[in-house]
Formats: sequence, C-alpha cells, structure tokens
Amino acid sequence: MNIKAIFFDIDNTLNHVQEKRFLKAYLYEAGKAFSDIMPPEAFAERQMTVAAGYVTNDGSRPISEFFKQEFSRGLPCSGDELWNRMSGFFCASFSKFKSLFLPHEGAVDTIRKLCSTDTRLVAASNPVWPKDVQALRLKWAGLDPDIFAYITGAENSRYVKPRPEYYLEICRAIGMKPSECLMVGDDPVNDGISKVTGMAFYLVVNDKSDNEKEISGFLREACDLEIPEPDQTGPLNELTGFIERIKDAER
Repeated sequence: MNIKAIFFDIDNTLNHVQEKRFLKAYLYEAGKAFSDIMPPEAFAERQMTVAAGYVTNDGSRPISEFFKQEFSRGLPCSGDELWNRMSGFFCASFSKFKSLFLPHEGAVDTIRKLCSTDTRLVAASNPVWPKDVQALRLKWAGLDPDIFAYITGAENSRYVKPRPEYYLEICRAIGMKPSECLMVGDDPVNDGISKVTGMAFYLVVNDKSDNEKEISGFLREACDLEIPEPDQTGPLNELTGFIERIKDAER
C-alpha cells in the first residue's frame, strides 16, 4: 500500500477532550446567545436534533446549508441569519472552552515527523463545526492548521461520519484514491468505517470513560454497514512506526 495522504481525526486523537463537560458548557453558552429567539432548553433540544440529522443528508447540500434549513424551520428568522449569529458566537465565545481540550502528548511530535515526508495531511474531524472551529481545535492541540492540506468543516462537507461518502468526498477533494490514504482515529465506528472505501485504518488507543465506550457501541449498532477491523491498533506515538513497516513491506 502506497500511502500518500493521512487523515487525522481531532478529538481524542490529536487532543484529549472532556466531552460531557464540553457539551454541557457549549449548549449552555450557545443557548444564552439565542435566548431572544427561544428558551435555552429549546435551543439545546433543537441543536441536538439537527446535529443528529446530519447523517441523513443526501449530499445535495453542505452540512452548513442543512443546518440553516433545518434549524430555522418554524423560527422567525432565516437560515443565513442563524448561521451568521452562530458564527458570531463561535468567534466571540468558543475560546471559553479551551481548558476542556488538552493537547495529546504525542500529537506534535508525530505530526512533525510526518511533515518531513511528502505525505499530505488531512484534518478529518466530523464536520459538525465550521472550518474555523476545526482550525481552532487544531491550534489547541499545539498544531498549525496550515500544515494540513485539507480540513473538513460544515461548509465544505456534504456528509458526516460514519457515512463512507464522507471519506470519499475528501479523497476527491485532494485528488487521491482511497487506497492511497490512511485514516487515523480513536473511534472504531466513525473512523473505522473508512476501511469500507478501501482506505487503511489505524485505531488510536486512548483511555476513555465508560460513557464514551457506550456511545461508540451505540454508533456501531446504529450503523447499517459492517465495520471492518483496523489494520493496526496502538497509541498515537507508534503511528510512524506502523507507516514505516508498510513502506518496508513495499520495498
């Protein structure tokens, strides 16, 4: 396998996230920003319902447009107005959550080693956030977003994980075949589904809470495709060794 591009998940792959605390804090703060339109609890319910619906998007519109159309349904404002307000909230307030996103101890060194090769790097985080938020989380992981050839976000993605089309869309965008790409992530479902496209998959081992393991199990049950086993499982700092072994096998 000739690996020309490596796709990286962000949360709990390149960083460590306190997911339950983050989600609670995000919904609380964002709810306040929209309190003149709807009660905070109604905002939280609508936000989660719309996000859950992303997986049903048929590819005819970017995720950002799905958000605009679905979130604005029944509200006295347009989707564009809501998107602009949400963008303003991210710009003004998302930095409040920085303490909940901690750098992964092996991320900077691993990415630095890969930057010395001719391999293209892709930030393939689930595109439920705008691209600017994706880039900010890369910075919080101690990484320069500019070293990534492509970053998926709500504006440039028409599918979300665990849809295989999400990975195929990235391959088309960077001009690579799936067989030339390696996905690196911590979720055996959301990230592991990449293998059905012909990509290789490295499953990053992290300590997770029982709740997170339950979420992953739920995703596996909800996904109607069989999830292949990873090509390799291990900590992030062993990724470059795995890649070298692949290259040695090709020589």
